[in-house]
Amino acid sequence: MYDWIDDAEARKVVAQATHIAGIMEQSRMLGMRWVEALNAGDEAEVRRIDKVLDIVGQQIDAA
Repeated sequence: MYDWIDDAEARKVVAQATHIAGIMEQSRMLGMRWVEALNAGDEAEVRRIDKVLDIVGQQIDAA
């Protein structure tokens, strides 16, 4: 009877999952850059990436 409600809810869930997947991909890429910076001994870059990873983590928590 109210299939449109189910469709709307499904679209909402898919949009949220897609958003979270995008944030997780950012986190993965930043993690790779963090390891590269750490291996290169670039402490300033490691600290910058740490700050960004904190922000990304907050985005995941908020999603």
